[in-house]
Amino acid sequence: MIQSLKKNGFYKFKYDFISSETLNKLDKIYKISVNHLVNYSDRKQLNDEEVKSIVRSEIRYSHEANLLLRELSSKLMDFGFADFFITQPYVIIHLPNDKVEIIGGVHNDVVKFSSDCYTVWTPLNQSRSDHPLELFCESHSYFSYYIFKILNKLPKRFFSIDKILKLFFRKYDVSIRKKNVYIWSSKLLHKSLINKTNKIRINLVFRVSKNPFIYEPVKKINQVAMFNNKKFPKVGNIYRLLLQIKKIISNAPKKEILQKIHELGCSYPHHKKYLSFACSLIAQRIPNEISKYYDAASLILFIDNLVSYERLINLNDKNILNNLFLFIPNDRFQSFKQVKMIENNYFSATKLKTLTF
Repeated sequence: MIQSLKKNGFYKFKYDFISSETLNKLDKIYKISVNHLVNYSDRKQLNDEEVKSIVRSEIRYSHEANLLLRELSSKLMDFGFADFFITQPYVIIHLPNDKVEIIGGVHNDVVKFSSDCYTVWTPLNQSRSDHPLELFCESHSYFSYYIFKILNKLPKRFFSIDKILKLFFRKYDVSIRKKNVYIWSSKLLHKSLINKTNKIRINLVFRVSKNPFIYEPVKKINQVAMFNNKKFPKVGNIYRLLLQIKKIISNAPKKEILQKIHELGCSYPHHKKYLSFACSLIAQRIPNEISKYYDAASLILFIDNLVSYERLINLNDKNILNNLFLFIPNDRFQSFKQVKMIENNYFSATKLKTLTF
């Protein structure tokens, strides 16, 4: 396994280590998720990306996905990753002909300060005709990494990065098969492909890193493997609450938006985690003038995705940033400080506070 990772930059294995009970539960969560995506009654008021954000959040915190996390961690220990950190599942949903998730084109998964870092990818569903990803074999060297950075800065109208990469690296098509798990170096170049089937594609992605991630909660792999995962309480209709947040952001006076979102969170404490992550996902997809309020909502409700704070820092809206801290729990202040300091290169990676789940 280690030899394949070093040579090709990726490795495929089967999760035959997972119990049939967990597999059945994962099948069930896939069917429930598809039902929500297809049949959600208020979808005239919530668009595809908003509905997807809630489904992604529901799967991320589901007991079923966290059972997979525990059993996967046990397997990763066998591969020598016991002292590495792992994230909770990040869920990617591709609707049929969904072009939103492929906008980024060829990319890598490098995250600053994470040291040795890997992506673990597995599908929730199976499709023999669908290929969701292209991996560029052996493209994970430092030389390839810096060449790619240079190519990325050049005007794209004169050349195709895909075509250049295919001259130097063998292309590998990832297949959607149940029990298939892929692990690849964060430096490996790859791209998502459009879903040309009539089925909804749902994939789970875990990040594995030598140093803790600065943007989201992690836990040591040996700790996840040895202990039962936290079981989050069942919650009611999150879609209705997201619709309320959408109406607050659209209709409330700007100076009242953060206060109203804080009050909504106080009224529904068990829903906050789900809504927080969903709001952060929505903020990736919409214009800055609106997205900043979704990012602020994410941080007020809960703090599970500090990318929202980084985006707000980059926007530099002092009105939102100054008022935001009126509603942030004291125990999360350090997390905010560390991101701000990292952005200004004041902080040593060895001193980072670890967010845990």
